[in-house]
Amino acid sequence: MGARALISRVALVLAALALALALVGGLRSARDQARGLEDAQARLSASAFARVDARLARAAERTRSTDPDLDRARLMLFARRDAPATTILRRVVRREPANAEAWALLVRALRTSDPEGAAVAIARYRALSPRVPAPGQG
Repeated sequence: MGARALISRVALVLAALALALALVGGLRSARDQARGLEDAQARLSASAFARVDARLARAAERTRSTDPDLDRARLMLFARRDAPATTILRRVVRREPANAEAWALLVRALRTSDPEGAAVAIARYRALSPRVPAPGQG
């Protein structure tokens, strides 16, 4: 076997390992996200809330998707914790400015604490979804 063939095989094995690691990380993220949502559907005590939040935070760390962050923001809004929801959602819209769902959730998070910020979020949401009424608008 020549040196070029050996290098090609090693490169192929390394690429396969990298792909396998990425898939495992994605599966773990999906599992953490699903478990977090299952817990959220149950009645949340303070400890259960912390557990759900931690699972969703872990899921967010293990994926490029913003879905776990959106779920965390929904959890925060459900628990009337608008400030942490706002922090999470601002991070999401910085990363994905065309994410209409994140803008809609940000409207909910800001509507009482920052009406001007909520108005900006509504305008952005409407620009992204012109045929859909803004959250809380009908």
